[in-house]
Amino acid sequence: MTINDYDELKRKYDALLEENKALKVKIRELAPKSENIISLHKPVQSGETVCEHLKNLASNPKSDAAVSGGTYAGLVSRFSQNDQKIDLLMSLFRGRSDVYAKKWQSKKGASGYSPVCLNEWVPGICNKPRIKCSACGNQSYGTLNKSVKDDFFPVYLRDIAVASKHVLIISPFVTKQRMLQMMEHFNGLLEKQVKITVITRPANDYDENRKTLLSDLFSTIETGGVQMVYKSNIHQKFAIIDNKLTWYGSINLLSFGYSEETIMRLESSSIASELIESIDMGIFFTPSKCY
Repeated sequence: MTINDYDELKRKYDALLEENKALKVKIRELAPKSENIISLHKPVQSGETVCEHLKNLASNPKSDAAVSGGTYAGLVSRFSQNDQKIDLLMSLFRGRSDVYAKKWQSKKGASGYSPVCLNEWVPGICNKPRIKCSACGNQSYGTLNKSVKDDFFPVYLRDIAVASKHVLIISPFVTKQRMLQMMEHFNGLLEKQVKITVITRPANDYDENRKTLLSDLFSTIETGGVQMVYKSNIHQKFAIIDNKLTWYGSINLLSFGYSEETIMRLESSSIASELIESIDMGIFFTPSKCY
């Protein structure tokens, strides 16, 4: 090693010492502010994977991952409760809370966003389309809250209502209550010659107590004009509207009640076509003709 090499190493060493000293000073300055910071450095129990450890933390309200002091400072992951995810979303994206917008779409394909009015289409109060919303004296705007963020169903029903060619729903599990509720919405579409296809597990996949009930239910739905396709051991859960709008997630769209599951809305013809191909729907129709 030459003298020049030694001098260069000594210079870098001294620089690192100075940086280390500065960092220690910064740590001491931050120490008083660290009381509200949640520590997640507990060791993972023997035999427990990191993923399981995070899931246990997020699902335990008394764990280190819990929300503290009204400020969302905890760990948010896919294992977290819906309320925690909504709290985080609403803390990051703030706006007016006295009103919120919803998306609308006309039968001709035009779309936009308008404030949610609690009096919309209420007989004797709402005078649409004779009077525009902006000129109406009976406006009663809905307020933004957790239930609005958590409830996808009204938006989903609006998408179903404007379908013009085809609705495809894959729901491995169904319930009589949810199926009959959806038939009320399907009837209007069937009158407009909109094709509706439901893919679910056959009644024979269920125990004896439910087999007869579901057989009768499926028969009623088919008589009503809905095409029923039966596939054992299916796990996909999604709906495709007019081969361009997809609702995709972990919710059984024909059986859900209160659920901690998730779902997302995607506007993409390519995604819709890929999902159709993934369930081998070519047996019934080709993706290019699935409208």
